[in-house]
Amino acid sequence: MKKLLLILLFFWSSFIIAQQQLQFQKLSYEEGVNQSIVYAISQDSIGNIWMATEEGVIRYNSKNSETYNKYDGLPDEFGTRIRTIFIDSGNKIWIGGENGIAYFDEGENNFKKIELSGNLRPSLVKFFAEDEDGNLWVGCFNGLWKLTHNGDNTKVERVQNLPNVQTVHYIANSILAGTDSGLYKIDTQTGEMVKLTGLNKDYSVTDLARLNDSTFIIGTRSNGIILTKRKGKEKMQG
Repeated sequence: MKKLLLILLFFWSSFIIAQQQLQFQKLSYEEGVNQSIVYAISQDSIGNIWMATEEGVIRYNSKNSETYNKYDGLPDEFGTRIRTIFIDSGNKIWIGGENGIAYFDEGENNFKKIELSGNLRPSLVKFFAEDEDGNLWVGCFNGLWKLTHNGDNTKVERVQNLPNVQTVHYIANSILAGTDSGLYKIDTQTGEMVKLTGLNKDYSVTDLARLNDSTFIIGTRSNGIILTKRKGKEKMQG
C-alpha cells in the first residue's frame, strides 16, 4: 500500500511540475513580427493571431505573417496606431484607432473604415464589446458608442458622453463602462445609465474582469486593484 502511495505521489508531483513549466517564444522580425509595441491580441476561428500595434495590424499564423499599415491595408487617414482589435461572433474583425473604426474585408485583404456623416465620430477607440443581439459597444475617448450592422447597412451612434471610456463589458442586458470618472452601468434596451456606487469618484477605471455572478476585479490607473462584490468592496494589494 505504501509503495502504491509513493508511486502515485511521484506521478502527481511530476504532473504538477510539468504544468508549471510554461514555455515562451519571442516572435521577432524573422517571424514577420517587427513591432515592439502591441496593444491588443485576438485569435480568429481558423487560428490566425491578429495583433494591434503601434504601426498597424499584424496577422500571424506560425507559418507566415502579413502587416497592414498606412502603405498597404489600412484606410487613408486612419492612422497607424491601432489601439484595439476585436473578432465578433460572426468572425468579423474590427479595429479601433485614433481616427475611428474599421473592419477587415477578406475579399480585398484590407481594412475598410466606417464612414460617418457629420463632425461627431469615435476618436481614440480603446475597447469593443458585443451584446447578445450582435451589436458592438465601443469605448472611446469621446464617449460610449453603439455600432449596429445589418448586411451592408451600418449605424454608429454615441450612446453616452462619458469621459475617456477605457474598457467595456456586456453582462445580462447591461454594459459596464470603465471611465476616467468611475464605473457606469448602461441598460442596453433603454439606454438608462447609473454610476455604480462604492468606488471613490476619483478612481480612473482602466479594466475589469468578471470572476462570477457577483464578483469583479477592477483595475485602476493609480489606486491599485479593487475586488468588488454585491455587498461592499475590498482593496487588494498589488
